[in-house]
This record gives sequence, C-alpha cells and structure tokens, in this order.
Amino acid sequence: MQKETYRPAFAPAKSPKPSPYISYGLSYLEACVVYVTETFHSTSVQILALGTLSRDTNALVKLTAALEQKIGKDAVAGVTKGVKSHSYISDILKVIKEAR
Repeated sequence: MQKETYRPAFAPAKSPKPSPYISYGLSYLEACVVYVTETFHSTSVQILALGTLSRDTNALVKLTAALEQKIGKDAVAGVTKGVKSHSYISDILKVIKEAR
C-alpha cells in the first residue's frame, strides 16, 4: 500500500468553518476503499458516477469489486450513473432521498 498524505486544506483558525482536507499518495481506488471502511466506517455506499466515468472506463467496475472484496457482497447499495459535473445540490439531494 502506498503512503497517503492527508491534511487540512487551510491553516487552523483561518475560518470559523471546518477545513476541507487534501489527500494525495493513494490511487483513487485505494482512497475510496480506505475512506469508506476506515474513515467513515460504512458498511454500504451509494455511488454517484459521472457519465464519462461509468461509460468510458472500467473504474466503476473496479471500485465495486474492491468494495465488495473488503466489505462484502452488499457493499454497494446502489449506483447512479450519468451524474453531471458541477451538479446542482438539488439533483444530489434527490439521489440521496431515493437512496434512503
């Protein structure tokens, strides 16, 4: 496994809001599996995939397989393909509501 760097994007106390984090050093696939299982301690996920990602690559298949290998066959609760870049929050909230 590669070594990850994971740190706040902004210096502490520069904003009253929590800082987003920057992560690098892991592949996309490794990072997703680590965050799902170790950061968020989730046992299933809903994947929102860009149209290009799900149509033109095998990344979604690999991600599903990696999550199922680590968590089990019910690791992926659902997949929404064709999510647009820069989606409106209302579109994302609709998917979340459907997932519940």
